[in-house]
Amino acid sequence: MMIRSTVHSLLCTLGGAAGPLDQRRSDQVAEDCAKGAKTPRAPRRENGRGTNLRDSRRFKDRFLSFFLGDLGALATLARERIQAVLSGLILICVAGGCGYSTVGSEPVGGYQWHSLYPEDVKTIAVPIFTNKSFRRDEEFRLTKALVTQIEAKTQYKVVPRERADTILEGEITSISVERVSDDAETAVPQENLYRVIVDFTWKDQRTGRIRVSRQNFEQDSTFYPTLGEGEFVGSQEAAEKLASGIVDQLQADW
Repeated sequence: MMIRSTVHSLLCTLGGAAGPLDQRRSDQVAEDCAKGAKTPRAPRRENGRGTNLRDSRRFKDRFLSFFLGDLGALATLARERIQAVLSGLILICVAGGCGYSTVGSEPVGGYQWHSLYPEDVKTIAVPIFTNKSFRRDEEFRLTKALVTQIEAKTQYKVVPRERADTILEGEITSISVERVSDDAETAVPQENLYRVIVDFTWKDQRTGRIRVSRQNFEQDSTFYPTLGEGEFVGSQEAAEKLASGIVDQLQADW
């Protein structure tokens, strides 16, 4: 009875005089409190926040599905475009020298390659080698091969002695043909070795300094008489190999 009076007083204070409806409500609340029951809560209504949350999750799921579904296509497209760009850059490098300057010039694009051969030399003279052997024309064959190798491997220009920075002179000291093996049935030479030995000197005509000097520099070549190859084949191959070896000796000491 005391609880019912207290509730009724509170309702009157908050809302003014209590009418019959308020009286019954206060009586009901007082009885529930007396019994220890909890006041029932109104059912929770779904507000706009819950709806927006579901909509955002649905949008995220659709976005991820679309994005992941097209990820492979995007990667393929990007790879194709990168390949096209790289191909264009390669073409530009080939056409424009890719920023590398020639030997002896100032670097244009930040890069500069250096030759294996001394860069303070621009020209070289190659007189015909002398020949102390008994085989004729070998000196002409070797000198021609030397000029070819110098123009192919180095940056030097072959010029007459009067206008050359340096001069490459040499002498054929020995030429020999050695039998390596014979045919077992006919005793005809099956494999022969053609050997050429030279001395040569590379001299700087501006200073008189000897840049390179070699003695008894030799080169071998094999030819096969049973296959119809004569000494000329061995001589030509030996001259080309010997010329290549001589030019390699002109490289700078790094």
